[in-house]
Amino acid sequence: MIHDPLFVRYLLEALMLIPACIISISPMWRDLRDRSFFSLAAITTVLTSIAVIVSLICVKYHLQSVAVLFPFIPLFFIFFAIIVRKRTMKKAFCFANAIFLCTFCMMYTKYIMAPIEVSNTDPVLAVHSGLVCLGISFLIAIVFYNTVGKELSQMLSEEQLNPLWNWLFFVPFGLAIFIAWLNPKDYNVLLMGRMRAIGLASLPLIPIAALVLYHMLWMLTSRLKENSKLQQENALLKLEEKRYDQLRTLMDQSRALRHDFRQHLLVIAGLARASENDKLVDYISPLLQQVTPSSKQFCLNRTVDSVAAHYDSVAAEQNTTIDWSLNLPSELPIHDSDVCSILGNFLENALKAVKELPVEQRNITAAASMLSDETMGISVKNPFKGEVKFRRNGLPRSTKAGHGIGLQSVSMIAEKYHGSLELSATGGVFSAGVLLYTEHNDDAVI
Repeated sequence: MIHDPLFVRYLLEALMLIPACIISISPMWRDLRDRSFFSLAAITTVLTSIAVIVSLICVKYHLQSVAVLFPFIPLFFIFFAIIVRKRTMKKAFCFANAIFLCTFCMMYTKYIMAPIEVSNTDPVLAVHSGLVCLGISFLIAIVFYNTVGKELSQMLSEEQLNPLWNWLFFVPFGLAIFIAWLNPKDYNVLLMGRMRAIGLASLPLIPIAALVLYHMLWMLTSRLKENSKLQQENALLKLEEKRYDQLRTLMDQSRALRHDFRQHLLVIAGLARASENDKLVDYISPLLQQVTPSSKQFCLNRTVDSVAAHYDSVAAEQNTTIDWSLNLPSELPIHDSDVCSILGNFLENALKAVKELPVEQRNITAAASMLSDETMGISVKNPFKGEVKFRRNGLPRSTKAGHGIGLQSVSMIAEKYHGSLELSATGGVFSAGVLLYTEHNDDAVI
C-alpha cells in the first residue's frame, strides 16, 4: 500500500502539517519550552508519522485528507499549547494564522492546477498538484517569515497588547473559514470564461492584506513601546532628580555643620568645664534637631536606589518601616525600568495593605538579588488585614476598580523574561515574589 501512487498523493497533502507547524511556531520560537535539536527532531517525526497514518486511512476508505485531519486539530492545538510558554489567546492566534495560510495554499493550488484537476476523479490532488501545493506553502512561510517570525514575535511580547489578542484571534480564523467557502467544488466552473484568471489575480490579495494588517499592528506596537519606555524613563528620571535633591540638601547641611563645628565645640567645652549641665542640654538640643539622618544607599544600581529611596520616604510618612535587602550590582542584565516597575508595584500594594493595620504592625520586607548570573529574584512581604482570594490565573481577586492592575503588569513582565510570579497569603502575611531570567540566556530556561 505504501508504494501505491494514491498513497503518495495523500501524503503530499498531509505533509502540509510541516509548513503549518513552521508558521505557527516561528513567532513563538523564543517561547518554546525546549529548543534542542532532539526536541525539534521529535516534533518533525511526530508530524510525519501523523501524515503517514492519515494517508493510510484516506487510501483505505477513499476519504479526503481534510476530513481525516480535521478531528486532529484540537489535539494539534493541545500539543502546541504544551510546548509553548504563552497566554492561550496568543497561541490560538498563531495556530489560527497557520490554518489560514495553509487553507489559502490548498485553495490557490486548485486554481492554478484546475486544467489538470478537472479530469481527476479521486478525492485527492494529483501528484503535480500536491507538489505545487507543498511548494506554495513553503513559499508562503518564507514570505511571511519576517512579519510572522520577527514582527509578530515582538507584538506577542508587548504587554500593552494583551487584551488585543482576545479578539484579533478571529481575524485569521475568519479568513480561514472565508477561504474554505471560496474553495472550488467544480473545476469546470473555474475553467469557464475568466473565472480562473480573475481568481489567480485577486486571491493573493487576501494573504497580502493579512500581511499589511500584521505589519501595521507591528508599527503600532513599536510606537506604543517607545511611548511606554519614554514614560517609564521620565518617571525614573523624576525619582533620580528627587534623590539628587535629597543628597544635595544633605551635603549643604553637612557643610554648614562642619563650618560651625569648631565654635560649637568651644561653647560645649566651656559649659562642660563650668558644670552648667542645664545650659549645656539647652545648647545641644537645637543642634540635634538640625542633624539630618545620614542618607541610605539601598543598592549599587542608581535607578533602583532612587525608587527604593522614594518608597522608603513614603513609608516613613505613614509610620511604616521597610527592611531592605537589595543586593543588586550597578549594571543589571535585566532592564532597569522592568525591575523598578516590579519593585514599585509590590511596594505600592504592600504600603496600601499595612496602612489599615496598627502602627506597631506596619513592617514590610523587601529583597532583591541576583540568584545567579542569569536569574534575578525580587520579593516583598507584608502583613495584611482581612482575607485574600485568588483567581485561576493566580492573581488576587478584587472588586475595587483599578485594583490588581499592578500585579497584572508584573505578571506580564515575568512572562516577558520567561520567569514566574508567585503570590501567597498565609498566616496574615502576603508574599509576592518573582523570578526573572536574562534575555541573552533563554536557552537555559526550560
